[in-house]
Amino acid sequence: MPDDAPAPPGHLATAGAEFWRATVAEWDIEPHLLGVLDAACVALDRIAQCRNRIRREGLTVPDKSGKPTAHPALAVERQAMRLHAQLVKALGLEDEPEPSPAVGRANKGGRPRQPSSFTPRRG
Repeated sequence: MPDDAPAPPGHLATAGAEFWRATVAEWDIEPHLLGVLDAACVALDRIAQCRNRIRREGLTVPDKSGKPTAHPALAVERQAMRLHAQLVKALGLEDEPEPSPAVGRANKGGRPRQPSSFTPRRG
């Protein structure tokens, strides 16, 4: 992580903190967008929590009558995954595959578009 990059907030767990460090190492993020990055990191932490609980308890749990039903953490995980994807897109961090020339959408140099709020770190 570059010396001037902000450290991950203390409330983040492992997955969120790792994403924070990787992101600020790769991108210069405008200060007003750090809250969006924080929310994306929290969503990753929530996904990890759900996966750990599902791993421990299984994909199904008994309902009131004892019949197996989908674990509620599956819905929370799915919602957190959607939120994380939306926030990453809002930050402009998603990797876009290079479109084929036939599609006609290639950017100059074939690189993913970079929003004006971000500048990739060099060196």
